[in-house]
Amino acid sequence: EFLGTYEQLAECHMCLGEPDKAKRLLEDCLDTMGDQAPFHRCLAELYLVIADYDSALVEAEAAVALEPDDYYNLTRLASGYKTRGELKNAEDTYWKLMQMTEPGAVYEATNGGFALNTIWGKYNLATSMLETGIEMALSMDIQWAAAEWQAKLAYILSREGNHTRALELSEAACDAATQASRFGAQELRKSMHVKGLVQLAGGKPEEARQTAEELNELIEGGLHKKAI
Repeated sequence: EFLGTYEQLAECHMCLGEPDKAKRLLEDCLDTMGDQAPFHRCLAELYLVIADYDSALVEAEAAVALEPDDYYNLTRLASGYKTRGELKNAEDTYWKLMQMTEPGAVYEATNGGFALNTIWGKYNLATSMLETGIEMALSMDIQWAAAEWQAKLAYILSREGNHTRALELSEAACDAATQASRFGAQELRKSMHVKGLVQLAGGKPEEARQTAEELNELIEGGLHKKAI
């Protein structure tokens, strides 16, 4: 049977705010179809969403044990380590991802490395990783990744007091998200959220209020109203 169908159904339950149904579905799949890495990986993701980090790590480890070279599994494992505060293990796992040839693995490694360096207060290294990622994404016309990283960099620069450059980047992120062929709506919500925060931090409360209203309108008109 096509395992991805069950994964997608579980994800639909999660998007609808039905984690219990998703959990039952995935556990039933493991019972009826045997030990399959995709089901463990989906359970790991589910547990991360509902903040059951111990269970998330157990499921991620099970997925990696079954398919150790699948970068999706390694990504969930790294997330499991990070949420439990096992940052050195997370770093080691992101390093494994960085060595892989798949663009998706490098994307996950860049995001993970940025997150860890931010946690550790290594902001220069974190921003350098984002700048490199933005340049790479734009050169490859991967607009959704560019939007994600521009928004993150904008937030950091705003916190550092560089509000002018932060606003430029947040606006660029919104533009990139609008042009994205994938994940555009998701990244536009995130980018507008950051733009509003940057405007507020830069002493522009009226512009921030307008951005917040536009964001609310976008969310209310979208398919997934619970997501920013």
